[in-house]
Amino acid sequence: MIALLAVPLHAAELANLRNGFSLRHERHEIIGDMTRLYMSADASSGYVDVPTADIEGYEPAPPDPQQAQTSAATHPDLKAIVAAASTQNRIDADFIASVIHAESANNPHAVSPKGAQGLMQLMPGTASMLGVKDSFDPAANVDGGVRYLRELLLEYHGDAAKALAAYNAGPQRVQQYRGVPPYRETHAYVARVINDFNRKKLAERKQLLAQNHNNARMLDAAYHPPQKAEPNKQIPATPEANSGSRSGETASTIEPPRLTNGATVQSHIEQALGREPSLSGSHISVNVTDTAIQLSGTVASAKDKQTADRIAQSFDGNRKFADKLLVTGQNGAANPTKK
Repeated sequence: MIALLAVPLHAAELANLRNGFSLRHERHEIIGDMTRLYMSADASSGYVDVPTADIEGYEPAPPDPQQAQTSAATHPDLKAIVAAASTQNRIDADFIASVIHAESANNPHAVSPKGAQGLMQLMPGTASMLGVKDSFDPAANVDGGVRYLRELLLEYHGDAAKALAAYNAGPQRVQQYRGVPPYRETHAYVARVINDFNRKKLAERKQLLAQNHNNARMLDAAYHPPQKAEPNKQIPATPEANSGSRSGETASTIEPPRLTNGATVQSHIEQALGREPSLSGSHISVNVTDTAIQLSGTVASAKDKQTADRIAQSFDGNRKFADKLLVTGQNGAANPTKK
């Protein structure tokens, strides 16, 4: 019994920040003037460092959205609801699905600590403005949320990052900072949605190429009956076809730009690094290619190095990451607590 009591039991909690946002995490640990929020019970799966002074307090978190997702994500009507909203508003269905997953984990009954409700987490005032009478009605909530998302995409000329930042933090904040505001939660939210959307598209493309490759082999076999096989000789496949856009999409469909372009990713990383106060004395160069992100230059401490790495990696988890930053100064020793 004593051994069982010695095992730490952690319940999910919310860290309420002074900027009005909350971060869900499994447990937290104070390290100097920073508080480390662990995103899951497994410490190696990732964490976020937040200045302790920016945290107002903690409260128990609502039920795990992953548990809600088990029943809600398989709801037979959700896919049809998203498809209808996609057709009506000419926004890619996968993009809508990624926003819903980030907002509520596909739980139509989700309620945030700030009062946002339903699949797309509409605030009561926003829901009223959009004519949504019941935010817990999946069809009504998605219809209103996607109409609002379309307005933001049009306002920012298809810039997905700005539209998502406005959806999360409010258009006034995007206008105030002339881009994605310097809130950790907003940066994480934008990156989460875009990365999820890009993963869906990459998986779809691979599936389409595999299907076309298989079809080509079948056609080749039909027109060229098999002959005696020769050792180490493969049947040549015809070139892949139909690798363009999905059937059913129109030229006027609003498909938010993906942060796969190296220059775009590099620009976003440089802006985010420039807005981080702790890196004001650092000299960091960013180089982004189609397959890799590399940081070089100098920083004042190991903590600054970790901060730069975290910011850079939050924008694209698909590219290989290389850190060639040099730590200078007397405080350049490595932090004893590592990822």
